[in-house]
Amino acid sequence: MFIKCSVTSTLTIGDIVQYDDSTSKWVSLTDPTASPWGVVVSDPVEDGTEGSELHLAKVQFAGSCLAKASRNIPNSGGPLKVEAGGVFVDSTGDCGLVAPVSYTEGGRMANELVLVHIR
Repeated sequence: MFIKCSVTSTLTIGDIVQYDDSTSKWVSLTDPTASPWGVVVSDPVEDGTEGSELHLAKVQFAGSCLAKASRNIPNSGGPLKVEAGGVFVDSTGDCGLVAPVSYTEGGRMANELVLVHIR
C-alpha cells in the first residue's frame, strides 16, 4: 500500500521516512520509534502546480518493497527493524520481515536496497 506524499526533495528510493508536523512533509527517519513510518518507492518530483514548491513521491506503508539497508543483512533475512538510515535485521523486530537472499544475489551490504515486507 502506497500513497503519494509531500516529501523533502533530497530523498531517494529506499529511504525510510517519518512525518514532520512542523513542515507537513515526510522526512528522513530520525526516531526509530516514530509511527507511522514508510519507505520512499519513487524519486521525488516537483508538484507541477503553478506556484507550488512541493515535491511529491510514492511512500509505501504496508506490503513488499525495496528499502535501504542501514547495516549488512544476513543471508537468512529476518525480523525487520528501522533506524535512521534504513532497515536492518534484529530478533526483536516486529514490524515486518527482511527477505532472505535470493540464489542470484551475493551478500547484502549497508546502503544497498533489500526486499522487505512491512506489516
